[in-house]
Amino acid sequence: MAVVGAMYHNRRAWELQGLGVTALCSLARFPDNRNLLGRIGAVGAVVSAMKLFPDDRVMQVQGSLAICYLSCDPMNVLLIHDAGGVPVVVASMHRHEADRDVQESCCWALCNLADTPESQELIMMAGGVLEVVRAMGQHPKDLGVQEQGCGVLMNSGCNNTAHQEYIQQIGGVRAVIAAMG
Repeated sequence: MAVVGAMYHNRRAWELQGLGVTALCSLARFPDNRNLLGRIGAVGAVVSAMKLFPDDRVMQVQGSLAICYLSCDPMNVLLIHDAGGVPVVVASMHRHEADRDVQESCCWALCNLADTPESQELIMMAGGVLEVVRAMGQHPKDLGVQEQGCGVLMNSGCNNTAHQEYIQQIGGVRAVIAAMG
């Protein structure tokens, strides 16, 4: 609770936000912590820090990984939606397109989030699937980007013909085949 409180009271303190996001990411790795973190405001704190410091690649990597871990709890998925977490992750991919670590961590987050129809829609509307296909094309030798990118495309198209058609239209099928190489 102290970390989240400090982040909320010191929103413009870049170093504190970075350390806070990193701490929350580390804590969220453990399943027993995820629900509590959501209840005390960790999701909002992470998304806020990512919005405030979009050029900080470490903040974006750690924030996306925190969202990835936190999204394993169904309550947190709703909190991520409400906080605007999906568009923030997609914006991070767009801003840091050459950074494979940012791309991989964002793909991890979107892969986990794309597990629900509501998240699939938000990812599609935010341009997340297109960013994933671009990332896979830009980082063809990065196994993490390729694996998680395939996961995002798989989950985003699951049980949704319109999404499947869109994924095909933007080159998603070719990206998956190239990844399988």
